[in-house]
Amino acid sequence: MKKQIRSLLPFLIKITIVLLTFWFIYRELSLPGAVDKWHSLVLTITKNGGLISFLVVFGMMGLNWALETWKWMFLCQKIEHINYKTAVCSLLAGLNLAIFTPGRIGEYGGRVMYLRPENRSRGSIAMLVGALSQMLVTLVFGLIGMLFFIHKYLRIAPIFYILLLSGTLVLIAGLILSYFHVHWFNTLLLAFPFLRRFENSLEVLRLYNGSELLQVVLLSLCRYLVFSHQYYVLLLVLNGSAPYFMCMVAISLIFLVQSILPSFALADLGVRGAAAAFFLVYVIGTVSSIPILAAAFGVWLINIIFPAIIGLYFVLKLNFTVANTP
Repeated sequence: MKKQIRSLLPFLIKITIVLLTFWFIYRELSLPGAVDKWHSLVLTITKNGGLISFLVVFGMMGLNWALETWKWMFLCQKIEHINYKTAVCSLLAGLNLAIFTPGRIGEYGGRVMYLRPENRSRGSIAMLVGALSQMLVTLVFGLIGMLFFIHKYLRIAPIFYILLLSGTLVLIAGLILSYFHVHWFNTLLLAFPFLRRFENSLEVLRLYNGSELLQVVLLSLCRYLVFSHQYYVLLLVLNGSAPYFMCMVAISLIFLVQSILPSFALADLGVRGAAAAFFLVYVIGTVSSIPILAAAFGVWLINIIFPAIIGLYFVLKLNFTVANTP
């Protein structure tokens, strides 16, 4: 009986993943206003030049995830050599599991499942280094964007703005310093007795030198520039006009809000739409939020949902073996 259950469990896991994937997509596309956003996107694509712009944004999606693949390969070389094909498969599998798991935690599981079993825990720490580099770029751009946004639209008293500016610059310096001394976290985490059993995995934090961490953060910077400009191109096409600099400032704030708000993946689209509407209305000054929400919807659809659907195939190829127990 136990043998039958063990043989059936991998199949049930895969069926559950398929159902969760399509349930999540259906749920998000059934939210109020989703039809309007979809309709706005379709109308834009059928306009003169709309299809070309959409294809450009779609091509930028490929570049975005190609950069993340190179970053993942670079991080993995300290642990296990993986080729580009394996890296792409693991990346897409992770994206699939990320969309319906709290805090996108499934992305770690999907990626490391393509590593050898003995390297998976170390691989998750390597992935954490990559996530920290992306977070650093998002926070730095978002904090700088916040300073520009407040100065332009909120007009607080000069003394408070100077204090805010000083505090923000100190915070940015601290974030950069912490990232380039990521090995400090190894010492810090091992100070907790219950984490010492993970000492071998946490040792990965000591494997990357300053030059290697710089290469990782530069790849993260390139990714940031790609997906922020995707947003801008969609916004420009959907709205008809969008001042470049302040739109990029607002987009940096949207990404900042998305990165610091604790949320489940299920709330991602709602958070994106609310943040986009709040900041971009200041910049564009439109009475209708449909173009803004449609742009957020389009970026979400192209960068997350489309690759996640492809990733489902690579998740189903995984061997969810169950260990024998006495």
